[in-house]
Amino acid sequence: MSIKVFERLMKMLVETTHEERVEIDKEIEKKTKKYCDEGVNELSDTEFIEIVNKVKKKRKKKRAEQKEDEQSKEEQEEDGQVKYERDKQEAREKIEVAA
Repeated sequence: MSIKVFERLMKMLVETTHEERVEIDKEIEKKTKKYCDEGVNELSDTEFIEIVNKVKKKRKKKRAEQKEDEQSKEEQEEDGQVKYERDKQEAREKIEVAA
């Protein structure tokens, strides 16, 4: 992770996670075609903030998708449990009728 990118984020009072900073470094390198410590100095504040916002938006979307996937998985597990209980009850009823 770039020290200069971290310092610029701190100077601009932008809070980021380590993972976001790593992604910001990659975006800077992709945009400037230079190592992020060198490339960050070539960016205007506007360009830098655009990169930061792009990374934050992408990470937020990814977290929302993960949360949605977890909720869907929980719903599927609940549906499976309900079906299991229903099938179990039907089997008991068949046994009682046969007896």
